[in-house]
Amino acid sequence: MICITNNHIPTMWKTSSPSASSNERLSKSFDQLSESRFPPQTLVRKKMWHTITQASVMMKKNTEAYGDLLGRRVSDDELQIQKDVARTFPQHPFLSGYLGQRYLRNILRAYSLLSSDGYYQGMNYIAGVVVAIIRDETEAFWVFTSIMKNYQLEELYRNNLEELRLYYVQLDHLIQLRLPSTFCLFQEHHVSSGNFAMKWILTMFSCKMQPDDCAVLWDVILVQGRDALLDLCIAALSLCEEGLIEANCEDAEEVVYYIENAITELTSTAILSKLRNMQSPPVET
Repeated sequence: MICITNNHIPTMWKTSSPSASSNERLSKSFDQLSESRFPPQTLVRKKMWHTITQASVMMKKNTEAYGDLLGRRVSDDELQIQKDVARTFPQHPFLSGYLGQRYLRNILRAYSLLSSDGYYQGMNYIAGVVVAIIRDETEAFWVFTSIMKNYQLEELYRNNLEELRLYYVQLDHLIQLRLPSTFCLFQEHHVSSGNFAMKWILTMFSCKMQPDDCAVLWDVILVQGRDALLDLCIAALSLCEEGLIEANCEDAEEVVYYIENAITELTSTAILSKLRNMQSPPVET
């Protein structure tokens, strides 16, 4: 029996406010990791992701589970998974190879059998980043599963994206508070975050960045919890704001087109730097 219930989800991940003492230490470690620009697949990041996601706990409680899942019937999502694996980070040296694609396909297939809701498109990007960093099939499966369940990311895919739509409401409110110029432009052209932010949130930015770069943003999300996605969205939009206003877009389609193109040019370093600046208190003069 696979032992994955809410009872095994650490309390700190049931809310958007993780335990301050433990997370402060981990946050400092992640900051040092990001600043030193270690290769993301090093043992340092792998160990940290295992610890903070509680993947190691899941593995110990379910030692034979992954093999059992792979031994079950063919998943109903097999065909879609196969298609998505082939187009997940096709330029990445590991994920585009035989071993990386096999790991990714097996992990998504096993998870689709484990989850009552099966597989949804977008999960392939999250699993792809995990595989690129962890480079071990079984360990990568449990890190991926821990992210989906302990961070309640799978909830965003359920019920016709009902919870994701609540995120759109929160993000629109944050745009109004923190980026008033962008908000006014959105109002003028009848644009909301739902027009562009779906993939940012559902894939934790992984559909817009290569795994090695995206992993740096994930350090923040894994330490602070799922709601850190909203802060990262605001930071990314803030970096696009000046150019967006200067672009003099004529309609909603042009606004969304500009944002979707601009986000692909951003790096994790730029987004994190902007996030830190936005969170820092103003200097008194």
